[in-house]
Amino acid sequence: MLTIMEMVSMSGVSDTKNESVQKQIVYSFFDKNDAWQGEAYDILNDYQSRLLRRRRQYSIGMLEKFPGICRGKALDIGCGAGAYLEKLLKLGFEVTGVDISDGMLAASRKRLSIDCNETDRVHLKLGDIESLPLPDGEFDVVICIGVVGYLFQDDRAQSEIRRVLKPGGHLLLYLSNICSSSNIDFLVRRKIKSLLEPDKQEAGSMPLPSYAVELKWAREHQKYFYKAYNPWRYERFMAQNGFKLVDAMTFGFEFRLLRRLHLVPVRWLDKFELALERFVHRFKIPYLSYSGWMYTGLFTKV
Repeated sequence: MLTIMEMVSMSGVSDTKNESVQKQIVYSFFDKNDAWQGEAYDILNDYQSRLLRRRRQYSIGMLEKFPGICRGKALDIGCGAGAYLEKLLKLGFEVTGVDISDGMLAASRKRLSIDCNETDRVHLKLGDIESLPLPDGEFDVVICIGVVGYLFQDDRAQSEIRRVLKPGGHLLLYLSNICSSSNIDFLVRRKIKSLLEPDKQEAGSMPLPSYAVELKWAREHQKYFYKAYNPWRYERFMAQNGFKLVDAMTFGFEFRLLRRLHLVPVRWLDKFELALERFVHRFKIPYLSYSGWMYTGLFTKV
């Protein structure tokens, strides 16, 4: 069976800085990708698949940690193949899933075993995070996992999330963490380059908010734009826009160099990674608790 990275590399899309074309590229990438339409969470011996399962486990666990949250209506923006809708239903929510991809919505229907008429507790809609086809103040919980990184700017998406979320409602958000321990070498090189050439902009780069950095590998290998975040700066951005942080965590300590060079048996690295994740979840340690490359934050609308 192919790994996730082998499957996602087969989409063959092209590069662009134009927002509408970027969305078409992302649509095409996910709409015809078997990995993300179901298999991504089910490849037992694939490292990326195990991370996706942990991301879902930790994210849903963050909601379960606060029992008062788990009620009412929940919206999953970028619902994909329904992996989170499935869990939200089990928690007792009436759920709405929105996705830019018809293929993903079809995968959600298949996963949740519903027909095109859906059910009283499940509603699936084709839509864009920057223009949600939903009424104001409709939802008690909004989750947005693996979506905002594809946007050139976050302001419109955040405004739409705020619009559809009830006062006092909760937002569960996932970001890729540019400040992770795995990215330290990249950040150091980037800082040195900025000091040596302060006025020079990287070829192909575009203006980004202070809390985000473009990941060039996505443009080079997957042919779309994707950005990672400084979580501390992003939390300040959220606070400035009316969202109070309730809880946050990072995970995914991949020890990239050790894995690449095979210096330590993989099974040892896997066990140590899980132990480290449990440790930093339990104890709030400066930087270390935010040094995983996957970030999940829970916010409430003030």
